[in-house]
Amino acid sequence: QAGYHLFAEKSLALTPEGCHRIRAAAHASDRVFQVGHQYRYAGWYHEALRRIRNGDLGEVTHIYAYWHRNYNWRRPVPDPSLERLINWRLYREWSGGLLAELGSHHIETANWIFGATPESVMGTGGIAFYRDGRETYDNVQALYRYPGGQTLFFSSIIGNQLTGFQIMVYGTGGTIRLTLQDGEFFYEPDRGNSAVPAGLRPPGEAGSASLEGWGDMPYFGQGEMLYPVEGMEASPDHLASGAFIQAIREGGRPAANVDVGWGSGFAVAIGNEAIYSGRPLLAADRMS
Repeated sequence: QAGYHLFAEKSLALTPEGCHRIRAAAHASDRVFQVGHQYRYAGWYHEALRRIRNGDLGEVTHIYAYWHRNYNWRRPVPDPSLERLINWRLYREWSGGLLAELGSHHIETANWIFGATPESVMGTGGIAFYRDGRETYDNVQALYRYPGGQTLFFSSIIGNQLTGFQIMVYGTGGTIRLTLQDGEFFYEPDRGNSAVPAGLRPPGEAGSASLEGWGDMPYFGQGEMLYPVEGMEASPDHLASGAFIQAIREGGRPAANVDVGWGSGFAVAIGNEAIYSGRPLLAADRMS
């Protein structure tokens, strides 16, 4: 409304109503509005999307996504009066917790892959270790259902970092694993009586980029690395910043636009409602 271009951080807002208001304001303006979903500009994500859209994974049905850390978020406070200002991530007045600060990236990626926003969510969470007066949970798990029947499961804990950041995209013919630095592709060998699409893999085919072994206990072999699409080899942070500047100078709409931010922000907001209330939630009930 002040006439400025805006680079907004994710998550877009803490409530569904806040997300709706921000999207409406951006649509009513001719200013550039970009959201800090930098992985929209990650070259290996674009290569993953190319492979998915090309049908290399068959039908993508599930995404399991993780951001596990061993870091409690708390910062030292020189004056007790500054506790909530400095440690704002620990208090629900200002923070959407792990689902917003970390999970919004994974939810945005799932929305991108599935081409939709979730229609329902259930979730859980709690304080498992950091019993220090914080209000946001130190572990959350959320299960989103999408209109096409697909599922996103997201988990974040801050007491163990082994799993780290991973997005596992499961299709009937293959799997893609995305991390903060790269991606790998694994195909499913067709052993008969499977969900592998006809003709996608020769029966029994195996190799370095596959799941080898037998039955339900396969050997997880070396995957096929996903290299960034041409022209997107740089850091996603730099590419996202460049895209914002380019949109201001030349016009056009950023890839990480307000609708992308709304899709993840709204999903985060209803996900937190489900987690803190302990009840499943339909997106349609919070759409207006």
